[in-house]
Amino acid sequence: MKKFNLAKITFLVILMAGFVFFTTSCGGNNTKSAKSGQNIEKESPAEKEAAKEEENADKQIFKEKVAMFSQMDEDKNGVVDKSEFLKFSNESEFAKKDKNNDGKITKDEYISSGK
Repeated sequence: MKKFNLAKITFLVILMAGFVFFTTSCGGNNTKSAKSGQNIEKESPAEKEAAKEEENADKQIFKEKVAMFSQMDEDKNGVVDKSEFLKFSNESEFAKKDKNNDGKITKDEYISSGK
């Protein structure tokens, strides 16, 4: 009987595992998940449209937040301090948006905050 060394056995195991993975996950119209065996449904045109509308709404909100931040940043130094912010909102909102409590709101803090 011919002896196989560890490198050859390892190579064969990896080769077989790759083949199994390829045939189960890249099988064209395969609608089953390779890991769970559950059916994977394709996204309907209505779902695609809803996702596109949601993405467009998110982009619009982002643009509005950038524009509002720019309007509040009167001295155009890239941050909104408390006195600038209070012309547009109140102290409790300032505290919510000033995440690191440094007395100013950066564009990232403003955009990442809620409404």
